[in-house]
Amino acid sequence: MTPTPQHRTLALLISTAAALLALAAPAQAGTYTVSGTCGLWAPYNSNAARIAVYSDGGCRLVTRNVFGAFSTPQGAEGGWRMTAPPGATIASFWLLANLKGTRGWDAAVFDNSGFTHAVCPGGLHCEGANTTDLNYGPNLAPGTTQVTTRVRCYASSCTNTGDSADSPERGRLFIHNSSMTISDSSPPAVRLAGGSAASSGWKRATPAMIIDAADNVGIRRYEAYVDGRPVGAAARGDCSDIGRIVPCPNGAGTVDVQLAGVADGPHTLAGRAVDSAGNAATASQRIAVDNTPPVAPQGADVVGGSGWRTSNRFSVRWTNPPERFAPIARAVYELCPASADSSNPSVAARSRQRCIVGSRSGSRVSTIANLAVPGEGMWMLRRLWLEDAAGNQNAAAAVKVNGLGFDVTPPTGVAFADEQPDDPARLRVRAADGASGITGGAIEVRRAGEQVWRPLSTQVSATGLTATIDDEVLRKGVYDLRAVAVNGAGLQQGTDRRSDGLPARIKLPIRMRSRLKAGKHAGTTCRRVRTRGRRASRRVCRARLKAAPRVRVGRSTLLRGRLTIAGKPPGIQELEVWRQLAGSPEWTKVRETTTSRTGRFHYRAARGPARTIRFRYPGTPKIRGVDAPVALRVSASSSLRVSRRLVITGEYVTFRGRLKGGWIPAGGTLVELQVHTRGSWRTFAQPRTSSSGRWLYRYRFETIRGRAHFRFRARIRRQADYPFTTGASRTLRVRVRGL
Repeated sequence: MTPTPQHRTLALLISTAAALLALAAPAQAGTYTVSGTCGLWAPYNSNAARIAVYSDGGCRLVTRNVFGAFSTPQGAEGGWRMTAPPGATIASFWLLANLKGTRGWDAAVFDNSGFTHAVCPGGLHCEGANTTDLNYGPNLAPGTTQVTTRVRCYASSCTNTGDSADSPERGRLFIHNSSMTISDSSPPAVRLAGGSAASSGWKRATPAMIIDAADNVGIRRYEAYVDGRPVGAAARGDCSDIGRIVPCPNGAGTVDVQLAGVADGPHTLAGRAVDSAGNAATASQRIAVDNTPPVAPQGADVVGGSGWRTSNRFSVRWTNPPERFAPIARAVYELCPASADSSNPSVAARSRQRCIVGSRSGSRVSTIANLAVPGEGMWMLRRLWLEDAAGNQNAAAAVKVNGLGFDVTPPTGVAFADEQPDDPARLRVRAADGASGITGGAIEVRRAGEQVWRPLSTQVSATGLTATIDDEVLRKGVYDLRAVAVNGAGLQQGTDRRSDGLPARIKLPIRMRSRLKAGKHAGTTCRRVRTRGRRASRRVCRARLKAAPRVRVGRSTLLRGRLTIAGKPPGIQELEVWRQLAGSPEWTKVRETTTSRTGRFHYRAARGPARTIRFRYPGTPKIRGVDAPVALRVSASSSLRVSRRLVITGEYVTFRGRLKGGWIPAGGTLVELQVHTRGSWRTFAQPRTSSSGRWLYRYRFETIRGRAHFRFRARIRRQADYPFTTGASRTLRVRVRGL
């Protein structure tokens, strides 16, 4: 059968179908296209008891008369409708369909404006043209919102087919595929619903922003802007179904806002929602941005000083660096044993396994108060760094705080050890402390029968405490011992017992005796000593040594002496030579000298002021030391001259002189001018010398009658700043003749 021109007008043939769209993307501003059959069309059945409307399982939409040996009344119809979302219109549509109408049935495609796009009336034979390609756009009336396909009985009654499913349909419309372009110009309703980017406070890095939006055609994507510059976007992940009229749902979406490149300071943050048709709306607010982490805290230290405590409560304080934008809001620390920084890698690795990371928050926090360490021992904040209110932090800018020592256990095992034969005068006290260690203590002695305890110079040793009991100074007898050991936390433990539990005592002297004599040779004393076991005797001579010799100013002095140990020659020994100037409390070591094998020695004291020379044998751990002081009494002396020896009453004479021996104080010293009269020396003037020792004095003779002879001298008394004993000059005579 050859189709007529009318058939060609009513039924447009198609040989190929257009490719389906992969995404529901807008074709132009304000439009988007959806494709398919199952999701675009909705069935309707109006007075259609004899009309079947269904999908055949392959999303081919079917409308046809019902099989059966009966007639369908006039006006019975049914079909499918494609409707735009509320507020939107249909810009164009495309339809691939089969139409058939015969024996009172017709099939048609029309829109809600009343325009019919395709029809196959029952009075015409359309069966040969059963494939129709409809592509309508410009012919759609403005405001078109609906396209309808329909099968209808238009005669007074329509005859159906037989009961067999193979019987030919009388009225039929098959929809194989379709698409619809929807036009929408209304923007979404949008608000910033939350997220850290939209909350109050400072922002940094990549905070999240929640944008809540709603639109009649659904929301396709969300965008973020800072000061108009795009900083993030997120598409709806459930917009991939292009077979729905509203391809994207409404609701909230999350956008990661990229603030890394935004300058620190205040900015405007905008959230933008774009609907399926490309319409957009924006909501905005002000935000504060800070991407710069704080630098290291300054002056971090333990409150009250680093060291050991008996209370497990520490406070660490520091000064925050200046912050231009976000203030300091949090301090982060790593609490570790002090051994975590050990130079031994294995020790450091084991210690770092015990490290604890913690933090303290607060507005401009600058103190970590009530910090407790995990247990006894020395701890440290191996790292302490800061975080600002925006969340910026830089662990590389951390500082270290040492000195968090905690110890509540006093020293243990405190007891006196037995004396060692090679050093009997050294007292040893064993003591141990596993946490803070032994840092101090005291060893004291008390002579039996006395009440006063004498402290000894005590040192800390590797095993506890040690001190030397000086049997050179202490009187002989039995002495009680006691000791107290102190650990780094100040906890003490005392004892007066030895390791075996017996009282700690020692008997002095405990070392061998030494004897040392020294002085200036003052002659020899001899005596006869009877030889043991014989009637004969022998002559024994000993040198007499003067321990306080007088020495003329400006002269050196040869001193001699002898050292014996337990009454026997000691062999060659080293002696120390010390000096103390007259009037000074300080001793100065001037040199060392050596004895002969018999213990004898000599030492020449150079010329100088009055002083004490002390020879010192320091002793050994087994031999007591001994001193031998020699007082060199050097008298002060001055020259004395007078300007004339013969004087007439009323005339002046000048006395002058200069001190001998040096050692003149910077302010000079006093000289007493004396005259011998009435059987004694009387002082009549006290001139002061210069720093070089020179002095002078003018004197006038008065009330002298006849002739008189006077003797004069200069006397220098012992003075605190002038290291000489009292001395005088030679005397001189002056004759005076009265008028």
